[in-house]
Amino acid sequence: MFCPRCRKEIPDGSGFCLFCGKRLGASPPPQRRRRRRAKGSGSVYQLSGNRARPWVAAASSGAILGTYASSGEAVEALDAFNAGQLPADRSKYTLEQVWLSFRRSPAWNKLSDKGREGLLSAWPRLAPLAGRRALSVGVFEFQEILDTATVQTRYKARTAAELARMKPSERKRYEALAAQPPQPLGYDGKNRIKQLVSHLYNEMIRLQITKENLSGVLVLPPQHTRAKRNFTPEEKELLRRHDDDPTVKIILIYLGTGMRLNELLRLPKQAVDLERRILTGGSKTEAGRNRVVPILDSILPYVRYFYERAGTYLIEEQGRPLSDDTFRRRRFYPKLEELGIRYQDAAGRNALTPHRSRHTFVADSIQGGVAPEALTKIAGYSRYDVAVDKYADDLDLEYLRDEMKKKA
Repeated sequence: MFCPRCRKEIPDGSGFCLFCGKRLGASPPPQRRRRRRAKGSGSVYQLSGNRARPWVAAASSGAILGTYASSGEAVEALDAFNAGQLPADRSKYTLEQVWLSFRRSPAWNKLSDKGREGLLSAWPRLAPLAGRRALSVGVFEFQEILDTATVQTRYKARTAAELARMKPSERKRYEALAAQPPQPLGYDGKNRIKQLVSHLYNEMIRLQITKENLSGVLVLPPQHTRAKRNFTPEEKELLRRHDDDPTVKIILIYLGTGMRLNELLRLPKQAVDLERRILTGGSKTEAGRNRVVPILDSILPYVRYFYERAGTYLIEEQGRPLSDDTFRRRRFYPKLEELGIRYQDAAGRNALTPHRSRHTFVADSIQGGVAPEALTKIAGYSRYDVAVDKYADDLDLEYLRDEMKKKA
């Protein structure tokens, strides 16, 4: 054959002219070098042999995404996979980093003080998982924590030297407490853990770490309903006969205002106006916040007692407000037991709780003929039927009978 450019004879089947270098039509085009993919974005490569789908797309982790008929299809599949992946810094977030991010989020700011307090108390339960990557924690691991959670001990572990210095009576009490087997955490405590897990999943969704909140599959133990009751007239009279005691004064303020437990314990001194005889405060709902509660003559001496001793808050202990739990365990129940007021039912469950003072206030108000409009404002409800449905569950039978007679 002859070269079409220089017309010199060259061997048959040549791809180039040996004399002028012209590329001849029979030769294949030169192979272009494929652009190197960015580091960490995976790879595309071709398998050897005669295959229908020889092109492989592999993620940066080494996982094979599939085989394809052309390199273009493999590149498209790899790019689509990478587009759905997380930024590296977020995908490596630990569960503790998600928790800290949640506490800086708008969702945390929307919670009530009591809601935050409950989540803060539940977080230590997840301590075994805190350092793990959030994506690696399975929902079954949260379930295991729920199933095995026990009531935390109410005493400090003592060393042998500390035990030796104890009085015999103190040591006997300590040993009795230490010998008690662990008690399973109750429904309310486990429900707080579940709520925390739900918030953590929602925060991971906000951070684009995951797309689904799996907390809904967590199973809580059955909720045992307790037969609650209100304070009886005899018990209220007994409290008034012992109103020289500070804890009794607090209980009587609750019975005279209907305030929620944390509303009174966290009430600032500046929210008390003795001249106008009002308390300004509240929490939980929009209707309950910053409401005005009259100070009746029956409780004015008790409010004044704490006001004259108050620092920042109306009711304090060593310069700090009492926590709900401290008031229940160290003040409320011991005082009822001291006065002989039975607060447990036949099964040993607390039937007369601090919150029942609010129920008692609402029931007394309804039976006393307080106008619905006034009761909803004082107790902090948006509607009167809420007060009746939730809190008038222990109305006096004689009152109900008299009300029914009005229809006769």
